[in-house]
Amino acid sequence: MPNPTGTVREIARRGQVWVIDPRRTETARLATGHLAARPSTDHAVLAYLVREILRDGRKTDVPVQGVEELTAAVEPFTLEYAASYADVPATELARLGAAVRAAAVETGTGVTMTAERGNVTQWLAWVLMILTGAMNRPGGTWFHPGFAYQMETFGEFLPITPIEGSFGPGPRSRPEARAFINEWPCAVLPDEIAAGHIRALINVGGSLVTSFPETGELIPALQNLEVFATTEIINNETTELATHVLPTKDPLERPDITIHDILSSHVSVQYSSAVVDPVGERSMWWVFAELGKRLGYDLGSLSDPDSSTDDDVLAVLLAGARAKYDEVAATGWAEVPRELPAAWVDDHIGRLGGWRLAPPLLVEQLAALQPPPPLVLVPRRQRRTLNGQLDFLGEEPTS
Repeated sequence: MPNPTGTVREIARRGQVWVIDPRRTETARLATGHLAARPSTDHAVLAYLVREILRDGRKTDVPVQGVEELTAAVEPFTLEYAASYADVPATELARLGAAVRAAAVETGTGVTMTAERGNVTQWLAWVLMILTGAMNRPGGTWFHPGFAYQMETFGEFLPITPIEGSFGPGPRSRPEARAFINEWPCAVLPDEIAAGHIRALINVGGSLVTSFPETGELIPALQNLEVFATTEIINNETTELATHVLPTKDPLERPDITIHDILSSHVSVQYSSAVVDPVGERSMWWVFAELGKRLGYDLGSLSDPDSSTDDDVLAVLLAGARAKYDEVAATGWAEVPRELPAAWVDDHIGRLGGWRLAPPLLVEQLAALQPPPPLVLVPRRQRRTLNGQLDFLGEEPTS
């Protein structure tokens, strides 16, 4: 979010902000309350809160299903058990439970990096918001409808997945690593290369060597590829291993729009023109358009990559947007009001038969979880650093 410190302070002035984190983070210092739960025990805190909400009576009139199954799943998480499990003072946990009325819950990196407990924690966070009437409602969590891609126009075409989950087959080298939304976990890449199932790989500006797990296996696997092509704007650890490096324009050398608009706190799009003249001649889209052309694919309005421009590509990306590209480029931005509650969300939940409070797979995972071992590593973000961005400033490229 923009201005995170100011935002958290403002929320704390008109409500309460609670942080569950083993560390006393910068956010925790701004909060109303801080529960320093043991690493990997966030789910126990949330299960207790859900249990208390259910015992007090559900506080939302939205359609739901699976209340009985959910009630049974969280019943073991009494105040005493949850406080002991998470190693937090029972009085503080009870104080949090008494404070929860309409809860907006943000999980973030700490949860998503928790292998066997992350999904359970995220599930219980959603359940807490549903039961307190904070899902798709003012004061709670909203669903971004998109600016370039208008979710409400999909309507009845939004997929209804089975309640037991929707997974595809895993790769031949690791069949147990099932696919989700047609993607495999990045951890299977070395095995697929070693098995000969992947002989060529195109990396789209990703810092594979510094972001993928098990680099001791990954680096030799990448070196064994027949073709390892990477598009990049700088020399780094990944380009050092590439058989082909395809340099492209950097973000200041080309016009651009907000592609990942759903990450914005507004239903909006921004446009920026090129700031400096490009050192090279090509943007990344040209590389893939040229490959597609040579492979015989129909590129539509970009049928001739050499005669198309960056603006032509951006116009295609905004073809179905809430504002046309020419309008956005002329003003620099465009925004529409946020609809909350959003009818398209309520309609989709109605088609589902109500919020699914107790997916069987997650209920089973919660029941199987045991307290973590005494010592657990805690992942955290570094201040003033976002992923691999800007980590090369002030350093000479490696050779």
